[in-house]
Amino acid sequence: SLERSITKAGDYIEFHYRNLRRPYSVAIAGYALAQSGRLEKDLFEKFLSTAT
Repeated sequence: SLERSITKAGDYIEFHYRNLRRPYSVAIAGYALAQSGRLEKDLFEKFLSTAT
C-alpha cells in the first residue's frame, strides 16, 4: 500500500541520514524527514550543522 511504501522510504532515509555528507543531500533528505515528522533531535542537529 501507499502508506507502507511511505513508511519504508522514511525508515530508509532516517537510517542513512547520519552518513550523508553533501549539503544538498542533507537538505533533500532533511526535507523528506521533516514532512514525515521524523526530523528530531540529533537528526535536526545534523541538518542545522550542515546548513551553516
